[in-house]
Formats: sequence, structure tokens, C-alpha cells
Amino acid sequence: MHAISHAVSRAGLEPGDVEDLVWGCALQQGSTSSNIARQAAIRAGMPTSVAGMSIDRQCASGLMAVATAAKQIVHDGMDIAVAGAIARLGVLLDKGTTRGFYAADDVRPYTCPHPDRRGSGRLFRL
Repeated sequence: MHAISHAVSRAGLEPGDVEDLVWGCALQQGSTSSNIARQAAIRAGMPTSVAGMSIDRQCASGLMAVATAAKQIVHDGMDIAVAGAIARLGVLLDKGTTRGFYAADDVRPYTCPHPDRRGSGRLFRL
């Protein structure tokens, strides 16, 4: 949230000038659930009138957030949108550090498109 408020400040904007905060976050659960973009906007000092959209595109969440914010400006007529991402995928893939957030009941495993990045490349989706 610190990075968001400083980026807005460095751009010479007031927090209320932002129309939307688009934030990527893979595997939104635990501390990053419940629309992390909306939480981040409020914690960055933006008024409640600023919208927040969280995007989960696994390995491309941040890229999709930036593309969505750009589309909002170019095609939807927004003046100011902020985009970025929070990286939680590495933590969530490490079963030993995510005891409370790892899927344990009624799971359907699927293979990550990048199996060489972290262990077996197996993720679990509820």
C-alpha cells in the first residue's frame, strides 16, 4: 500500500483523482482474499469513491492488471487508473509455509503451465 500511495504522490495526483485501482494477485486466498485491490486502495489513503478490481490470471496477473487499466483509459474514458500486482504465488506453492491457506478438502489438482519454477508444478484449486 506504501508503494501505491507514493506512486500517486510522485505523479502529482491527489488520492481522490484516481478512478480505479486494478491489482493482480494470483491465488487470492487468506490475507489476499476479499478483493485485495479494494483493500489496497483504502489503505493507500484513497477515498471510498475509488473503485478496486482484483485480477487472478495466475502467472500473468500483473500484466493483465496493467492491460486492463490501459484499456479503461484508452477505450472507457477514464482519466486516471493505477495498476500493479502483489506476488503471493511463491508463498502459496510452498505447502510448509501456508498451513492455513493450502487447499486440503475436496481438491482438484491441475498442472501449472510452468512446472520448472517451483517443485513439482502441482497446484490445487478448490
